[in-house]
Amino acid sequence: MNTLHRKARILWLTLRIKYHRIAMDAEKGVTRTWKYHARTHTVLCRLRADLLTPEERRLVERREGLV
Repeated sequence: MNTLHRKARILWLTLRIKYHRIAMDAEKGVTRTWKYHARTHTVLCRLRADLLTPEERRLVERREGLV
């Protein structure tokens, strides 16, 4: 996978992650829909983490408040 394709894939995954976060925030309580968005969010985060370099992963974790 070339660099441009990898970065485009990371951007696409990041946008989908943000969409599922917004959808989870819009739900009232823990429903089936919320659980679907949570599972999908987790899968997308793992896929994105596999594509990121260690430096990029640290930047994302710092930006998202995970560190």
